[in-house]
Amino acid sequence: MYYNCRVNISKNTGKISRNKRGKATYIEYTYAREYLPEKKYNVARRMTIGKADPDHPGMMFPNPNFEKFFPDVEIFSPKEQRLNQLMNPEATVFASVPSP
Repeated sequence: MYYNCRVNISKNTGKISRNKRGKATYIEYTYAREYLPEKKYNVARRMTIGKADPDHPGMMFPNPNFEKFFPDVEIFSPKEQRLNQLMNPEATVFASVPSP
């Protein structure tokens, strides 16, 4: 499940990679490397953190894994933002209607 909002793709180039599958490009985060002694090289352990937005280069649609690795980035879909506004009574503003 991808969120219905866009975030910037991190500039941490050593940990971020792109994986094109079909027409979609997925953004992956390298969280660990495991050394294979029998083959004498290491293998990157990656997790998909989002899907690249083809209309906006440098932006992606994040998924729940993005929140695990980048907890300081706030992610809200437009629907969640509206719900937060409605649930917070201090933020709700009512227009006054003039009396006849």
